[in-house]
Amino acid sequence: MSLSLKDQYHGAAMIKIAEYPQFKAINSFEPTPGQKSYSAFAVNDDTGVYLKYGSNPTKTFKEYSFVFNKANFAELDALKVKYKKRVFLLLICVRAKCVCVLELEELEAKRAQRKSEKDAPEDQYQLLVAVRPNKRFAVYMNVPGVKKTALTKTFVNRNEFPKAIFDAS
Repeated sequence: MSLSLKDQYHGAAMIKIAEYPQFKAINSFEPTPGQKSYSAFAVNDDTGVYLKYGSNPTKTFKEYSFVFNKANFAELDALKVKYKKRVFLLLICVRAKCVCVLELEELEAKRAQRKSEKDAPEDQYQLLVAVRPNKRFAVYMNVPGVKKTALTKTFVNRNEFPKAIFDAS
């Protein structure tokens, strides 16, 4: 069996989860019966996690891009139905060797803000994560049609992963 880059990058994040003291189990998530997700997993049977990776930051702004399309949002919706408010995105920034953990509610808020700014839904949404030396992650979407302008930024502490997925209530 050969491994893909996704397997390697997702596996690195999974190891950090498995090493956490409160870890008990991790299983594949089935958005529909019999169909396993390649990105969604159940942790300790009470938390959903959704993994995406960005290999390299952009040259200009040094940010990692994570694109969410309709299929991604369908899986996230299925996770939300099963795990309510205990759904997290694990945004793996490969070159920076770090993981930004974000509650699903944050992505939904950013998506709604962008949809409101554009006054229409889009087929896909680009979430950006700026990895700045010795600072918190800055997570945001850009204003539609305006260069170099971000919508509301969320700042995430670097040490939140994997703690946040176990400590959230």
